[in-house]
Order: sequence, then structure tokens, then C-alpha cells
Amino acid sequence: VASASALNAPRCWPRCSSERQRRTSPHSSPRISAASRASSSSSCESLLLLTLTVLVLSLILVVGPIFAYSTWFLLFLLLELFAVATVSEAFLMSACFSRAKLATACAGILYFCSFVPFLFIQMRTDNMGGGAKRAASLLPPTALGLGAEIVVHYEQKRVGLQWHNLASGAACDGFSVLSC
Repeated sequence: VASASALNAPRCWPRCSSERQRRTSPHSSPRISAASRASSSSSCESLLLLTLTVLVLSLILVVGPIFAYSTWFLLFLLLELFAVATVSEAFLMSACFSRAKLATACAGILYFCSFVPFLFIQMRTDNMGGGAKRAASLLPPTALGLGAEIVVHYEQKRVGLQWHNLASGAACDGFSVLSC
């Protein structure tokens, strides 16, 4: 899912920015409704593609021996929320740029940099509290990394991600999958 969203999210940025660029040009007042429809269409297309990828991936992870103890629907839900957050982040980043080419160049770099807090948390996991992890979870790649870490912890215990342990954390800091 991370690779699918990493490949799909940058495709969304130039379309969102170019639609906004057309809307804000001086002679584009008759095309405003068409631009919003095209922007909405690109988000639906991206979300549909990611949902299909998430469905297949969650079934492969549970049927295969990778996440054998987890409920497939909870894995699907975790990955689907990541997909929705990724598309939303793509639209947020595209709104910050006025040119489509600039949005494509900068937003891709910003998206990959949004995984850096997870690496920082990994190095200092003993000194971090649940609040710092919740703040870092506002970035979708970091939230997926933290959530996957908890799921792997449960899989190592041969319990898996289940409905009864959804709100309990793997560590004593109170950070759980629901916190992601």
C-alpha cells in the first residue's frame, strides 16, 4: 500500500494543481464547475485504485503466512484509512502550490519527508511518550509505520490484531492502533 500510494499520490498532485491553476486564471470563470468536477473525479479515481489495492493486499497478508493471526477486516481498515489520508494529504499539498510542475516536484519530496518522524521515533522509542507519537501520527506515512509496528508486535505474540486488543498498546505509553 505504501508503494501503491507513493506511486499514485504524486499522480494526483499535478491534476489538482493544474485544475486550480485553470480556475484562478482570469478567463476561467465559466470553467469553474468543470474544474471542480475534474478534481473530484481524480480523487475518486485515486481512491478507487487504492481501495482495490488495499483489498487485495489485506487478503494476501492474512491468507498468506504473514499476518496469520490478525483479522483481515482490521488490516483492511488500517490500510484503507492510510489510503484516504494519503489522497487527502495530496490534495492539501497541491493547494499550497500555484503551478502544477512545482507542485509535482515539491510535493513528492514533502511526502517522502513525512516518513522521517517515524525514523526519529524508532531511534528514541524508549524516551517518547504517547503524545509525541500521536502528534507524529498526523502524517500518514508515520501513522502507518507506527500502526504496522504494533500489528507486528501482536503477530509476534501469536495474537494478531483483533477487536479486543484494538485499543490496547504494545508499550506502556498508551499508544495503540486506534491512536494512529
